Amino acid sequence: SLESERDELPRRIANDARYIKAEQAWSACMTDKGFNFASEEDVDSYLWAKLGEFEEDANLGTVLLDEPFVRDIQPFLDEEMAIATADVACRADLDRIPQELQREYEGWFIDDHRDELEAIRELEQQWIDLMSEGWHR
Repeated sequence: SLESERDELPRRIANDARYIKAEQAWSACMTDKGFNFASEEDVDSYLWAKLGEFEEDANLGTVLLDEPFVRDIQPFLDEEMAIATADVACRADLDRIPQELQREYEGWFIDDHRDELEAIRELEQQWIDLMSEGWHR
């Protein structure tokens, strides 16, 4: 139960209205800069798919960095740099908000499960002490 609740935190954060608003602002900013992505995951998927085209063409990842390959991949590199530049300019809230939400949700989790977490810490300390004693005998 404790682990499943802890593992649920990223989903809860992603569904928080403040995160959704920050991601929408980031997306609108990216669109204003010429890139239509709804989320950071969309950027990753897009770039990996584009890069995959070159890897496929490069015989399963074996790349000869000759002049034709460098010439062919340059537009991708230029686009990736332009996307990264726009992302940096657009992400102020998208960096800050998830960090704030992480602290907030973790705080609630700790408050809700303080007794259980203290019991786990106590057991871990007992285990450390026991192992320590065993090594010294």
